[in-house]
Amino acid sequence: MADVIIENPILNSPFKEPARHFKFSDDGITNEIVEVRRVSSYFVPIANTQDIKEGITREEINAATARRADTEILYDQPYEDNKRIRVT
Repeated sequence: MADVIIENPILNSPFKEPARHFKFSDDGITNEIVEVRRVSSYFVPIANTQDIKEGITREEINAATARRADTEILYDQPYEDNKRIRVT
């Protein structure tokens, strides 16, 4: 993995809906900017899994990881009106 240097990591205003993010590749973060809001997602790494074995391809590893990944759906859409403050 090559070292990536990002001169200015702040892409979005703290007062507006996030609209850009840095692209991730199979090798990690890149300095390429994507002009869309990133989907909120996470995955739980599993140390000993039957799906991932020595000698499998990167596509098979990604597919095994995707089967265990969850995506968070924001049902209340907190950024619908940027002129109003939402306090919780």
